[in-house]
Amino acid sequence: MECLKCKKEFSKTSRNQKYCGSSLKKTGCSYLARLENERKRKKKPENRKKILRQGRIWWKNKVSKDPEYIKRKRDRDRNKYSIRRLKVRFRVFERDSFTCQYCGRKAPEVVLNIDHIYPKSKGGLDKMSNYKTSCKECNLGKGDYILNEFN
Repeated sequence: MECLKCKKEFSKTSRNQKYCGSSLKKTGCSYLARLENERKRKKKPENRKKILRQGRIWWKNKVSKDPEYIKRKRDRDRNKYSIRRLKVRFRVFERDSFTCQYCGRKAPEVVLNIDHIYPKSKGGLDKMSNYKTSCKECNLGKGDYILNEFN
């Protein structure tokens, strides 16, 4: 059999052998071909970033620095957030049957807002259980007081 790399004659030791020498004994073209293949595999593409996560190395494509791409991504994230926020607001209005929980006026005659029972400035959370429907006047009047202080 003739070696594909150096064109020398050699005797085959395995069925698929194409090069002279042995990659296990580190001799001849077989070993050199194996080294080349390993180098090709280890070569990192320029558009990928190495990340160490959970003790393993991961490759992640670098984010494009194109301003248009960044703008589109930011707008997409904003839309997701605003849609989620609108759904929560509607659920709170629905739960309180579109009625101000302080004065009892209903939706068509007043503008309704979402009010925090425990204000965010005093450690309140953004959860459904901390929201209450209120009209614009009651919400502005309550300010950042806790419900017990307001009543």
